[in-house]
Amino acid sequence: MTSSTPTSKPEQQTPATAAPVEPKPQRPWWRPWLEPILVVTIVIALVTTLVSGGVVMFQSIKGDIVASETRVSARIDRVAARIDRVNEKIETSEGKLREEIRASEARLHEEIQSSEARQNKRIDEVRAEVQDARAEIKDVRAEIKDVRTEIKDVRAEIKDVKTELKQDNAELKADMRAMNNKLDRVLEALPAARS
Repeated sequence: MTSSTPTSKPEQQTPATAAPVEPKPQRPWWRPWLEPILVVTIVIALVTTLVSGGVVMFQSIKGDIVASETRVSARIDRVAARIDRVNEKIETSEGKLREEIRASEARLHEEIQSSEARQNKRIDEVRAEVQDARAEIKDVRAEIKDVRTEIKDVRAEIKDVKTELKQDNAELKADMRAMNNKLDRVLEALPAARS
């Protein structure tokens, strides 16, 4: 490089006698953060974070609700299956009872008709058979009573399931209240986070 004397315009040179130039006041370090583009970017980032957090919480709540619905529908299906089984048992028992009663009645009728001819001779035998038939009818009545007891038990189970459903509903409401409280806290924390 060649050395040369600096050439400058006389207007650019400051005279030695001129007063020193005061430096321009510097802007504070935080001033650039107030520019609209930065403020918008920060607000969008905060809103995006809060919205994504809210979506995750709502998905969690939705998952809890779906799980509860699945449990309740499974319980309802089990109870419905029990009811169907009991109804089948009742129908089977009723059919058997009717058949037994018809068979008993037919047998008794035949025996009574045949005994009319030999009434004097077989009167004691007929009484014994009638007593047997009464015992069978008592057994049938006892079976009917057992079926009615089973029906009462099924009704009690249905009441228990209804109680469980009410408890599940109360738990779901409590969970929803807790989630609402959490969301309220998040919403209360949002203005504090902005400032």
